[in-house]
Amino acid sequence: MKAAHTRMRFTVRNDAGREFKTLSRLWIVPRGGHMFIIGMSGPQDGPELSEQEFEQTLASIRLEH
Repeated sequence: MKAAHTRMRFTVRNDAGREFKTLSRLWIVPRGGHMFIIGMSGPQDGPELSEQEFEQTLASIRLEH
Protein backbone atom coordinates (compact mmCIF):
# COMPACT_ATOMS: atom_id res chain seq x y z
CA MET A 1 0.00 0.00 0.00
CA LYS A 2 1.10 3.53 -0.60
CA ALA A 3 2.13 5.47 2.47
CA ALA A 4 3.60 8.81 3.45
CA HIS A 5 6.94 8.55 5.25
CA THR A 6 8.88 11.00 7.37
CA ARG A 7 12.00 10.97 9.54
CA MET A 8 12.37 13.46 12.38
CA ARG A 9 15.41 14.30 14.51
CA PHE A 10 14.81 15.99 17.84
CA THR A 11 16.00 16.13 21.44
CA VAL A 12 13.85 14.95 24.34
CA ARG A 13 14.62 16.33 27.80
CA ASN A 14 13.31 14.84 31.03
CA ASP A 15 12.61 16.62 34.32
CA ALA A 16 16.12 15.80 35.55
CA GLY A 17 17.60 17.67 32.59
CA ARG A 18 18.88 14.54 30.83
CA GLU A 19 18.77 14.78 27.04
CA PHE A 20 18.05 12.04 24.51
CA LYS A 21 18.82 12.73 20.85
CA THR A 22 16.02 10.88 19.07
CA LEU A 23 15.32 9.77 15.51
CA SER A 24 11.68 8.94 14.80
CA ARG A 25 10.25 7.44 11.66
CA LEU A 26 6.55 7.52 10.75
CA TRP A 27 4.64 5.81 7.98
CA ILE A 28 1.05 6.96 7.46
CA VAL A 29 -1.16 4.62 5.44
CA PRO A 30 -4.53 6.05 4.37
CA ARG A 31 -7.51 3.68 4.51
CA GLY A 32 -10.72 5.43 3.48
CA GLY A 33 -11.55 8.02 6.13
CA HIS A 34 -8.95 6.61 8.56
CA MET A 35 -5.19 6.25 8.67
CA PHE A 36 -2.84 3.68 10.13
CA ILE A 37 0.22 5.26 11.73
CA ILE A 38 3.29 3.09 12.15
CA GLY A 39 5.98 4.74 14.24
CA MET A 40 9.41 3.76 15.50
CA SER A 41 11.92 5.78 17.52
CA GLY A 42 15.44 5.32 18.81
CA PRO A 43 18.78 7.09 19.15
CA GLN A 44 20.01 9.29 16.28
CA ASP A 45 23.36 7.52 16.04
CA GLY A 46 25.72 5.14 17.77
CA PRO A 47 25.60 1.38 18.37
CA GLU A 48 21.85 1.37 19.13
CA LEU A 49 20.77 3.17 15.93
CA SER A 50 18.66 0.10 14.96
CA GLU A 51 18.09 0.93 11.26
CA GLN A 52 18.26 -2.73 10.24
CA GLU A 53 15.88 -3.79 13.02
CA PHE A 54 13.39 -1.08 12.06
CA GLU A 55 13.53 -2.13 8.38
CA GLN A 56 12.92 -5.77 9.36
CA THR A 57 10.00 -4.81 11.59
CA LEU A 58 8.43 -2.63 8.90
CA ALA A 59 8.81 -5.42 6.33
CA SER A 60 6.97 -7.81 8.67
CA ILE A 61 3.81 -5.67 8.85
CA ARG A 62 0.96 -6.71 6.57
CA LEU A 63 -2.24 -4.69 6.16
CA GLU A 64 -5.08 -6.38 4.29
CA HIS A 65 -7.75 -4.62 2.26
